[in-house]
Amino acid sequence: MKTIKKVFFSAAIASLAFVACKEEKINEEKSAGIVLENMDTSVKPTDDFFRHVNGTWLDKTEIPDESNLIKIFQYKYLLQKAQSMAVVLLFQMKSF
Repeated sequence: MKTIKKVFFSAAIASLAFVACKEEKINEEKSAGIVLENMDTSVKPTDDFFRHVNGTWLDKTEIPDESNLIKIFQYKYLLQKAQSMAVVLLFQMKSF
């Protein structure tokens, strides 16, 4: 029985450690406010405010194919699944 508990506990810890590992990003200094270089002044703010404020940025910026929303949702799903599995394992270990 104790070896089963150790195996479940080790699996829970390993899965949490795996999910918790993520790359650290370099902190860049960011300033608040509107970046005037990103504005598209050829569009009137009354016609399309979003395009007026972000037009140049939208034209210049390319989102890489590997950076899509599906991966973010997959990561959150796996994190949630690992956390719920750890809770279930802890309750099962408590009942032994």
